Amino acid sequence: SAFVVFRQAASSPSRTLPRHSSIVLATVDGPWDVAFPANLGAPAKIQLANLESWTANEKPGVKYFSGTATYTKTMQAARNWFKPNARLILDLGTVDDIAEVSINGKPLATLWKPPYKIDVTDSIEPGENRLEIRVTNQWTNRQIGDRLAPPDKKVLPAAALGFSPMGGGNQTPPPSGLLGPVTMNSVAN
Repeated sequence: SAFVVFRQAASSPSRTLPRHSSIVLATVDGPWDVAFPANLGAPAKIQLANLESWTANEKPGVKYFSGTATYTKTMQAARNWFKPNARLILDLGTVDDIAEVSINGKPLATLWKPPYKIDVTDSIEPGENRLEIRVTNQWTNRQIGDRLAPPDKKVLPAAALGFSPMGGGNQTPPPSGLLGPVTMNSVAN
């Protein structure tokens, strides 16, 4: 196969696409309520003052949780956020690994890779809004937790522990959950 080398600068600069100006309107800070499903080792509910990986939690049931946990938060939307020529974009920041976003009970999207952003213009209202983010991580965390746990504290059936994409040696669970920062942004049309 052949390739071409240009020895002189191009006569015209590459085309620059127009940039949409994005403004951070608010950071959606804690506390966040996080609910976990039954029978997977985690408590039914915890409250996080700030967003952090489940693996940073002192409770082993949270630290080694695998599955889907639901983050909920009541968020205030200021009336001046709503402008005719702007879209409201919710940016979840970092998520490990999949996020399903609902606002005021209406499912909006499932985000499975960066950027974890969604247009919420048509779903959010001035005043109080209920934000719900269902985050699902990998099974590796629970596999590691069960390998380290005494027999009476294991969550998975014994057969599940044999299948680990990481091999048996690694005992550090990968980061999991909604890590943020979660921001509401205005993007001009």
